[in-house]
Amino acid sequence: MKTYWFILRPDVYVSIGDNRLLLYNTKNGEHFFVESIICMRIVHEIYEPENNGSVKIDFNLMEESEKQEILLIANKGFGSLYKASPSQKRPMVLLPILSLRRDADREIGLPFFNGRNLLSYLTELTLVIQEKGIPLKPSAIDIVLSQLVYSSRKHIIVEGDKLPDYPYWAELKLILANYNNKYTYKVRYNNPIKNVGSCSGITLFVDFPVDYKAFQTSLDLYGTDLLISFQIQSEHDYDEAWLLIERNSLKKYEFIPKYNGNNRDFFQRYVFLKEHEIFSKPISFREIFCHQKINTHYFGKLIVFPDGSVKTAKYSIIIGNISQDPVAKLVYKEMKHNTSWRKIRNEKPCCNCLYQFLCPSPSDYEIELGLTNLCHVYKR
Repeated sequence: MKTYWFILRPDVYVSIGDNRLLLYNTKNGEHFFVESIICMRIVHEIYEPENNGSVKIDFNLMEESEKQEILLIANKGFGSLYKASPSQKRPMVLLPILSLRRDADREIGLPFFNGRNLLSYLTELTLVIQEKGIPLKPSAIDIVLSQLVYSSRKHIIVEGDKLPDYPYWAELKLILANYNNKYTYKVRYNNPIKNVGSCSGITLFVDFPVDYKAFQTSLDLYGTDLLISFQIQSEHDYDEAWLLIERNSLKKYEFIPKYNGNNRDFFQRYVFLKEHEIFSKPISFREIFCHQKINTHYFGKLIVFPDGSVKTAKYSIIIGNISQDPVAKLVYKEMKHNTSWRKIRNEKPCCNCLYQFLCPSPSDYEIELGLTNLCHVYKR
C-alpha cells in the first residue's frame, strides 16, 4: 500500500487559476505549475482548515501522470511526502495566511479612532512649495509638521517648480530645522537651489537632452554624493545617461522611465513585464501579502499643494485641505475611501492571472498609458 501524507512547505505561495495552479517558492524564486485536476484538488484540500496543512494520498488510486506530478512537487522542494501508518498522527503545518495585526478595514470601522495610531500609517509627506508661481505659505507648513511629532517614520520631501524663486526660503529653513524629520529636496539640475542645510538630502532630476554646462554647475554645487534621477524617455536618453555616469564617476543614480505621450513603443520594450522577468528574483511572502492588501507605490504618502489641497498620489482626487483637516483626519479619509493607498491588481486581466500578486502594484504608468496591466503575459 502506497499511502502518504502530503504537505506543502511553509515558504511556498499558491496562486489559483481556472485551469492550473502556480506553486512559488518565496525563498529561491523557483516555480512550478500544477495542471492535473487531481493534484489541483489535493492542493486545495491542504488549505482546508480541518486538514491542518496536510492531506493523505494513496498512489494506488492515482494515474501514473498524477503520481509523477506529486513526486515532482516534492522532489523540487515545494512539498514533502511522509509514509502514512495507522499509528502515525496527521502532520501539522502552519501555512502562511494573510492576517494583518492592524488591518485598515478593521481600524477605520472603530467608532473612535486614535489619531496617533492613524499617523503611524503616514511614512512620507511631500510639500509642493511652489507651483505655477503660487507658493505654499510657511505657516501652513508649520501647522502640518507640528502634527507629525508622534509619527515614528517621517520622510519629508520638498519639491516644486522654479524652486530658487520661492519667496520664503529663510522662513522655510527655520521651520524645517525645528522638527526632527528626514528631509529630501527634489531639484531640477538646471534650476538648483543653494544652502539646503546639512540635515537634508538632494535628489537631482535630469531630463533630456542635457545642458552639460548646467549639469556640471549642479555637480559643482552639490558634489557627487547625491542621488541623480535620470528621467528616461528613449534608448538614446539611456545611453546619454551612462556617458554622464562614467564621465563624472557618479555613484548613486537611478533610471526612471518617463512617458511623454509618444514613446509607448519604448515602454512596451523596456517597461512592460515579460513572464521570465517576473521570476528573475525571489519575491518574499511579505511582498506578496503587501500586494494583496495595499499599493506599495502609494501607501502611506500624502502630497500637500500650495493651495493647501491634499492628494495621496499624482493622479488621485483631492481628499481634503490642510487649512480645514487635521493630518490624522486626512489619513482616516484615505483609509476609508481609498483613492490610491489600497488600489491593487483586482481588475481584468490581472484579477484572472496567476501572477496577480507577484507583479508590482499599479502605478502612475497604468494611468498615463490608459491600461490596467503593463505586461506581455496577456495579449491586448
